[in-house]
Amino acid sequence: AHSHPADNWSGKVLKSLHIPNVMEQRVPNQPLDYYTCPFRKSKLSKFLGSDDQDTYFSSTQRHQVAYEILATQVYGKRKRAEVGIDRLLEEEVYSGAFPLHEDYQPEDLNARQILNAYWAKWGLWYKYQPLDHIREYYGEKIGLYFAWLGLYTAWLLPASIVGIIVFLYGCFTFKANVPGDICMFMRISYLFDHPGTVFYSVFVAFWAVTFLENWKRKKCLTGAPLGRHGLRRGRRATEAGVLSALLLMVIVVIFIIAVIIYRVLIAIPLFQNPLLRSQASTVASGSAAIVNLILIMSLGKVYEKLAYKLTQWEMHRTQTEFEDQLILKVFIFQFVNFYSSIFYIAFFKGKFTGYPGKYIKFFGLRNEECDNGGCLIELAQQLAVIMIGKQIINNCQEVFLPKLFTWIHRFTKGLNWSRSQEAEASRCQADYQLIPYEGLFEEYLEMVLQFGFITIFVAAFPLAPFFALLNNWLEIRLDASKLVCETRRPVSERAQDIGVWFTLLDVIVQLSVISN
Repeated sequence: AHSHPADNWSGKVLKSLHIPNVMEQRVPNQPLDYYTCPFRKSKLSKFLGSDDQDTYFSSTQRHQVAYEILATQVYGKRKRAEVGIDRLLEEEVYSGAFPLHEDYQPEDLNARQILNAYWAKWGLWYKYQPLDHIREYYGEKIGLYFAWLGLYTAWLLPASIVGIIVFLYGCFTFKANVPGDICMFMRISYLFDHPGTVFYSVFVAFWAVTFLENWKRKKCLTGAPLGRHGLRRGRRATEAGVLSALLLMVIVVIFIIAVIIYRVLIAIPLFQNPLLRSQASTVASGSAAIVNLILIMSLGKVYEKLAYKLTQWEMHRTQTEFEDQLILKVFIFQFVNFYSSIFYIAFFKGKFTGYPGKYIKFFGLRNEECDNGGCLIELAQQLAVIMIGKQIINNCQEVFLPKLFTWIHRFTKGLNWSRSQEAEASRCQADYQLIPYEGLFEEYLEMVLQFGFITIFVAAFPLAPFFALLNNWLEIRLDASKLVCETRRPVSERAQDIGVWFTLLDVIVQLSVISN
């Protein structure tokens, strides 16, 4: 056994150039790297640390075993699926079941204290994550998520730098654009539509493919210590039923049409006013983008709840199948929800308007046309509002909602203790005040949708990777702080990869090659 070597390409580059690496930090109690194999009691003496049987199994392994026993214990009739602690929680027999966080130790740092000091602090936004400690304390599944998120954020840096250079090139050559002297809209669109944009589209397509290939390599290196033995594909899910997702798609299309009609109705009186005519298109498209963002964020939660019910009714054989189908449904719903209006502006708006004397009308209104400079400005505006607005809303929710939910939980459960009562409370009582852990579903979904914004539509908004980078620096510390300080300790889960999310990323990369 030996210390696990750091595998950071940035660290290797800086070391070869003899430049101090400010991103590196010396984290105490570094977990050892070793070979693993299925445990057998008869060969206990050959396992590392077997000389002290009281500490041989870590707290993570102990609560994994305890949870497996509770999850498979029959408490009624098996034919009625009266099995496991999860069913009892659903029936509200118990109000909670969770492993305990490690208690505060003033004389020696435990795993939770190390993660709080070297991972969850805002001032560490530029530091490497202690992935081995995350894995040891939270398990392989959460460790893989943060390993993927860290790699993705690191890869956003070169894409952001090139995107900024391309945008600045458009700014510096702005005055040299001859058609722009005649048409202001054409001139502004030059900021996003110049020879550098073509190069950047090709660059991002190669960047996305290379990133996924690099993750495959990183996953193999990370997957060895994360453990591959004894992986289960999940317990049998007890939910049943089947329902089509077509209804949700129809709802999305209806709201898209509603936004288009809103944009036309707003533009008509503005065009009729001589003072506002020059700004009519900008005001109409800008306000429509904000309305669209509000609808998208509002409907997103509805889609997730409906998708969960649909998946429950499908009676999947294992929990893993249930999760994969849920992820697929929600991603399809959210893909249509977030990207449909952008696809409309990019590929359909202004294409089916007719000609003078025979204009194509919809509900008595003429179909929309692009401005004199084309639809690129409106597309960039729509992208910026939806992507940046979504990031701001999500980050505000992640900062304030956990604190709000904690207060509500304490108030409804009568847990508004004084400081002296909190000091005297047991570890179990203290952890019960924290909010339940909701899993990684929302975190992955947010990042995969973001990946779509910065790859599929990057030609219209070269600064998208830069805003994604800023968001992810914040996202890592928000997620870390929430896990360490504000949620109950989750049950550790084993994993070899990020699952169906990688397949969705691969689909997005293929779409980006086509769209760009």
